[in-house]
Amino acid sequence: LTIKPRDIKGGEIALEEGTFTYNGEVPMISQAENTAWTITSGEVFGEDSLGISLSASLTSAADEYEITRNYSNNNYEVTFDSIEAKVVIERAIITVTVEGKSSLYGAQPEALTVDVAGIIAKDEHEINIANYITLGCEVTNATGAGNYDITCVKSGDPKNYTINIVLGAKYEVQKRPVTVTISDQNDVYGFNKRQQYAFDGAAWSVDENTLANDEKKDVLHVTLEKPSFEGAGTYAIKASYSSDNYAVTFTGNWSEEDENKNVAGVYTISKLTLVDGENDTHFVLKVNGEAFNEQNPELYKYLGVDIELEAEVWVLEGISIEHDATVSPAKLGSVGVFDVTVTVVDDNYAGSKTYRVEVVGGDGYSKNLHDVLEALEALVGDLTVDTLTSTAENFAIVKGIESEIAKLSESEKELAGEELDKYQAIVDAWNEAADIDEDVIDTAKAIADSPIKWLFAIVAAQAMIAAMFVVGKGGLL
Repeated sequence: LTIKPRDIKGGEIALEEGTFTYNGEVPMISQAENTAWTITSGEVFGEDSLGISLSASLTSAADEYEITRNYSNNNYEVTFDSIEAKVVIERAIITVTVEGKSSLYGAQPEALTVDVAGIIAKDEHEINIANYITLGCEVTNATGAGNYDITCVKSGDPKNYTINIVLGAKYEVQKRPVTVTISDQNDVYGFNKRQQYAFDGAAWSVDENTLANDEKKDVLHVTLEKPSFEGAGTYAIKASYSSDNYAVTFTGNWSEEDENKNVAGVYTISKLTLVDGENDTHFVLKVNGEAFNEQNPELYKYLGVDIELEAEVWVLEGISIEHDATVSPAKLGSVGVFDVTVTVVDDNYAGSKTYRVEVVGGDGYSKNLHDVLEALEALVGDLTVDTLTSTAENFAIVKGIESEIAKLSESEKELAGEELDKYQAIVDAWNEAADIDEDVIDTAKAIADSPIKWLFAIVAAQAMIAAMFVVGKGGLL
């Protein structure tokens, strides 16, 4: 008796998972229960199991693998429909992201790099990503400032991997920073100058060693802004520039910086120094309200010792305009010769002039008369006709009085009046005295050959006097 196997024909067999991504390990596959496939012809007896199984010769490599189908129940002859299903291990993804770079204009470009992700640890020592990609960028040291594309071209893929390139990063050529120094400038105030003050639009400098590619300063296209002048003072010299490849910072001597950290240069308009008599400029000194006339020597001398001084300065500015001035000293309170200085006090002008002003003691007094009277007062002291005695000391005083009076003119003697008479009376009393010892007088005269030596004459004469001389009535005691 021969029992033939029952013929069974089945359709597709399903896999729970048939596709894997390379991870360096052999994947495990599993099959569905028999119910996961359909018998297209034939019949399974009772609760028999056909013992369907799947197999494939798998490795860890990315590839497609054929599936082998088997059954274990020999009571059935199982045939399967044609099958296209395979176990697939797909390539892992290596993500190559191009990294952005930057450098200054004129500098050598930086090396291009990428960020690599996705290579499993056991393959890292075997895969050099540079063997599969080519990076490129048109930037050189002469490339102008701006943003430039970085290219990355793939020439192949490593085994078990697919390279995915992420583009979009840029190479930035940055403007080269340089510092421009603004030079200070100056001029002198002039009423008619207005905006005609000297201005040098090229008064700036830069260290050309800080420029790139042997370029010169003119590539910066610096423009200096001429200040709007008003009068004497300091003004900021501001600047601007036009350059695609340089970032300019300005520096100068101005006291503060702007919002961009730039410091301006300084333009100084100095006060105009006025000189009396030049360019229609006139200094005026007023003494007791009257203009001082230095052209007339007689007006150098002023009477009294309580003299008020004032000053004016006139400058031709289209018309003659008075400007403030000070005078020092403002008042003369004693007899003598003084330097009186008139000084301009003005925002736009400076300058001064000094006058020589002589003050004498009273109406018609000269300095000579003043000096003689001062000398006589010092010489005579408390001596009067009533206290005059016949001594060598008084003899010296008398001779001193005579010497000082001799310095005066007749008109000065007349002007001195009673003030001089009291000194002349001492001389007259001495000369009118009778029986004066001529030896004493002669000795004193011989020693004192000038008024300056009267004190020496006193010492010598006193040594020769034995006693006080007695004269007749009205004479010296």
